[in-house]
Amino acid sequence: MRYDLSQPERRVLLCFQEEGTALLDSQIASILGLERRKVLETMELLADKELIRFEDCAGELSPLGESYNLLNDESLDAVLDQAGPVTQSILQCFLADPECSLSYKELELKYDLASWQIDEAIEECQLLGYPVRSRISP
Repeated sequence: MRYDLSQPERRVLLCFQEEGTALLDSQIASILGLERRKVLETMELLADKELIRFEDCAGELSPLGESYNLLNDESLDAVLDQAGPVTQSILQCFLADPECSLSYKELELKYDLASWQIDEAIEECQLLGYPVRSRISP
């Protein structure tokens, strides 16, 4: 199943996927720098989609949430227009193949990029809620 998750939904789900454990809303708010109220609202939305289990300000990934590929989310098309040019190039690779893995060397050669540009694009992707850090090897 593919969703069209909002940026806060993607970021909170990514936080759960990266941490791999149950989390309180306050922990997520601290990790992501979001307001607790926004995190709670987002956790409720993710629970409605059955991506997490949510009860009393705590949540954990559901089986669907564990396996959900954020790089295959419907939102990726729309986000491309908002991203910087280097980030767009990297996200285009994942749009073409959500399961792909890339390397710095491959990106440097294909797009004539410096390592720092790739680092900045990875950070932008993470802030947008796309887990590219784990898919790009040094």
